[in-house]
Amino acid sequence: MNPDEQSSADDVVITHSDIVGLGVTTAWDAIKRKMPQLSFRENRSGQPTRIWRHGQGSIYLNETPLLFVDGVRINDIRALGDIPASQVAEIRVRSGLNSSAEYGTNSASGVILVTTCSGS
Repeated sequence: MNPDEQSSADDVVITHSDIVGLGVTTAWDAIKRKMPQLSFRENRSGQPTRIWRHGQGSIYLNETPLLFVDGVRINDIRALGDIPASQVAEIRVRSGLNSSAEYGTNSASGVILVTTCSGS
């Protein structure tokens, strides 16, 4: 986590040791296992296609959380399936007012912050 970022009670943190304990292979798998408040969709081969909060609020708005990997905005949530779990130092899922205040109104559905071992 960036030292300037403030942690919040709304944050859910998945540490490297959590990921090792889960025995998962990708960042996508780790989030699926540790974030029951999110819904996930995969294609037939098990690759990520969509992620959203339970209780979709609008059929018109994109309710996918924003994704940042090592501080860089990634526009495709499918990238989580390409990040090896062994390379993840931490996954922080931010929600609530803190994500909107820090990342703008496009983050109303939350923000997923992935820090890799090479990016920490």
